[in-house]
Amino acid sequence: MNNKQHLIFFLSLFLSIFIISCSESNGDGGDTCQKDEDCSENQICISKKCVSNSFLCQNKKCSNHGKCIVINASATCDCDTGFIPQGLSCTQAPCIKNSECANNEICQEGECIDENTLCQNVNCGNGNCVIENKVAKCNCNDGYIEENLSCIEDKCQNVECSIIEMCNNDTGKCEVVTNPCDGVNCGEHGECIYDKDGNASCECENGYIDKETQCIFEIPCVKTAETDNCSDGLDNNCDGTINDNCSCSSGSTLDCYTGDSSKINIGECKTGIISCVGGEEWGSCDGEILPSEEICDNKDNDCDGTTDLNPNGEILSKKCYTRDILETQYPNSRCKEGRYECKDGIYDTNNCIDEILPLDTEICGNSIDDNCDGRIDEDCVAPIVTCSNDISRAYLFEAPVRLSAEATDSNGTVVSTEWSFFSKPDGTASSLNPTTGTRTQFIPDTVGEYIARFTATDNDGEKSYCDIHINAKTRDHLNVTLTWDKGGNSDMDLHLLKPGVDSSKWGTINDCFWAVSNPDWGEHGVSIDNPRLDRDDTNGFGPEVIQIESPKDGKYTVGVDYFDAQGMGASIATIKIICNGEEHSYSSQALNPKDKWAVIDIVWANETCSLETASRNY
Repeated sequence: MNNKQHLIFFLSLFLSIFIISCSESNGDGGDTCQKDEDCSENQICISKKCVSNSFLCQNKKCSNHGKCIVINASATCDCDTGFIPQGLSCTQAPCIKNSECANNEICQEGECIDENTLCQNVNCGNGNCVIENKVAKCNCNDGYIEENLSCIEDKCQNVECSIIEMCNNDTGKCEVVTNPCDGVNCGEHGECIYDKDGNASCECENGYIDKETQCIFEIPCVKTAETDNCSDGLDNNCDGTINDNCSCSSGSTLDCYTGDSSKINIGECKTGIISCVGGEEWGSCDGEILPSEEICDNKDNDCDGTTDLNPNGEILSKKCYTRDILETQYPNSRCKEGRYECKDGIYDTNNCIDEILPLDTEICGNSIDDNCDGRIDEDCVAPIVTCSNDISRAYLFEAPVRLSAEATDSNGTVVSTEWSFFSKPDGTASSLNPTTGTRTQFIPDTVGEYIARFTATDNDGEKSYCDIHINAKTRDHLNVTLTWDKGGNSDMDLHLLKPGVDSSKWGTINDCFWAVSNPDWGEHGVSIDNPRLDRDDTNGFGPEVIQIESPKDGKYTVGVDYFDAQGMGASIATIKIICNGEEHSYSSQALNPKDKWAVIDIVWANETCSLETASRNY
């Protein structure tokens, strides 16, 4: 027996609580038990014996229009399409789709209801909920825009962006959406960049400069003086002339060079001859060979000491594509140009290195034009999926919420389907069952919105999905939920102390918790004023939920006991309190193993609640 079972035994003796079981045995007795949690998965506790939960479905036919299944230790009917559960039978549903209802109605859970109910629980904030084409939307006030059925501030209302930008409403700031580099070709030796003002320029490789947004070969000149040395034949001040403002005598000559003098006699670079003109001034440098852009000719054209290499040291190459070059220019095309490399002074045109050619057929679902024809997935058709309607009201711990969907594929076969929660309330342990097929169900255990997603995949790998929004509510006027952030079978317990008793009464019949899960606190024989522990969790995370349908006036104290850490250490406990359908508190505190926390007082008066600091210690 575990710790809780020992405590149940002694509490039973002390409080004179007797368990009276009255049920038929199915004859397959197993381990002894006191409650369902003492049994293994897919078993329940009947007459203090663990038996298969299928026992609950014996002789249950569901009116021959469905099958009996067990959800959370309760028998219910999984009805055929067009039927809805009524107790343990399946009856004809008044409707299956919206078109079977009146113009101002929608089909929800098999019944036609007023479409305006879709707006009942929508809080647009700064706007009003309206129905358009049987879908709830928010009509927002000036200065607000709709997002997820809520009116949020339009942060971009007074933001002015440049022509290449668009305002992001999350940040209220401008972001670039038009690329200033579109249409700019810097050539093979650079790439286009742009500044914050949207001005494009070329970032060029070593040895090249940006000239009118094109990378061209740079002829270097190293400035060594402000004026020319009249005797060395060099352009010392890099003004493009030699020996400017220098006198000369008729017939005089000098070796000359207008470029970087360190390149002289390297590769193809040679000096020229400059002569005195008319005995008055020096002429131009004739016959010099300056560095030039490297070409594939087995020569060192750029005078860097290497042959047929770019200034960055890579082998000289030129682009190539052995098919129609248009194939490489389609958006998202897989086809890419390759390169011919220079070998021994000529380009090897028999080998287009790193060229990527088209595939014969498309690979479906990868968003790439695999056959390079300008179309993406043209032979692929994703499945068509249709989900059942959103559900505006689903109540905690009651009948399973049933969801359905359909999937077809016009050019193939749907090979798999999957149900998952795209989002769900914090702390919920609800799960979809089954997770495959076209129908599923779950029982909500936490107030909030669940979004169930149905995904279908076809034999080409194409996927489609649709979502169903489920708004989970509680019928009870008071709902207290405990969650915590550790798993590993760690066990926290939720407590609710009765009004009018002192703090010594924790753990007694004046305390609603796992050992006394439905005490009679109010009028004798009336259940609506009694608390219920609707969910006790011993596997970590929670939730644990206590609810009262119609609380009696008084001061209730919420408590948390870190009962068993199972080696998981400290954990953060979170309490959420909902009164009359509205959230009133969300409190968190770190607890060490065996810690007890008196969270807060819930003061109930005249069918309303208020919250105060806990008045009773725990």
